[in-house]
Amino acid sequence: MDWTDEDPELDVILESVSLYWFTETIARSFYLYRTAPGQPSFVDDPAYYIQQPFGYSSFAKEITPMPQSWVSTTGSLVFYREHEKGGHFAAVDTGGKDPGT
Repeated sequence: MDWTDEDPELDVILESVSLYWFTETIARSFYLYRTAPGQPSFVDDPAYYIQQPFGYSSFAKEITPMPQSWVSTTGSLVFYREHEKGGHFAAVDTGGKDPGT
């Protein structure tokens, strides 16, 4: 796969999906994908500006990499890091370890 460092085992995939499903956060996890690329989205609306300080990690094999200059326009960015490893499911790729190590 182009978007991951490792091919996770079926149990790991099911564990991740179950976490979203049983906590009823699966629908929210799809929110960013609701608009087609190039179309206006919630990030264009100042009402969705993130007021609380937040951090962002950019992983090497992420499907949609976001440069710091873009991320910083969405809110009060206080931490940004580009990792050499990891993909769209970085916690699965790294087994929960810091992908920078």
